[in-house]
Amino acid sequence: MKRILIALLMVVSVATVYSAGDFNTMAGLNLGYNIVSISASGGGTTIDVLGANTLAIGAFLDFTYLRLGFAYNMTLGGLKYLGVTMSDYSMTFLNLDLVGKYPFAIGPKASIWPAIGFLYSIALSLTYQGEEVSGADQFKKDMTDLYLKLGVGADFDVSENIVLTPSIFYGINLSPGPNETISGITYSGSIFQINLGVGFKF
Repeated sequence: MKRILIALLMVVSVATVYSAGDFNTMAGLNLGYNIVSISASGGGTTIDVLGANTLAIGAFLDFTYLRLGFAYNMTLGGLKYLGVTMSDYSMTFLNLDLVGKYPFAIGPKASIWPAIGFLYSIALSLTYQGEEVSGADQFKKDMTDLYLKLGVGADFDVSENIVLTPSIFYGINLSPGPNETISGITYSGSIFQINLGVGFKF
């Protein structure tokens, strides 16, 4: 269901931008740092279930009012489970981004843009001391999540075609916790992203 929803959102958004016709095209590379957390609440108590810091390396396509991106993510410093850091465990993710944005010029070669959109994070692997953990398919499904994200970014023209584009986003996890409902337990999650990209205008 998550995959179908994000695919439909991407198709509709791209079609909308192309129908508008008034946009510039830019493609580039992106480096990011993410802080991911999932909490569980029940019986009046909230605990931090899982946390991770990830390094993201990816690319993006920008159509002035729409940005599509994908990034390969790897955890830094292990995973944090129930407040305990497990440095021998690591995970990788594939993140797919779709955000709508509206740029405001703040100078002849600079603009800022508020943005809102979606992030679909697909858990690819769970390893222990570099070896794939067997029987982790359900855990990876549980860690595959859809986020609603909002933030702000900027574009700085370094030259006629080269653009430096930093951004900051905060995302609310729309599908945290296990796929199977546990009675009396509710889950919440978030992601905080800091990105720095370099784009090339077509």
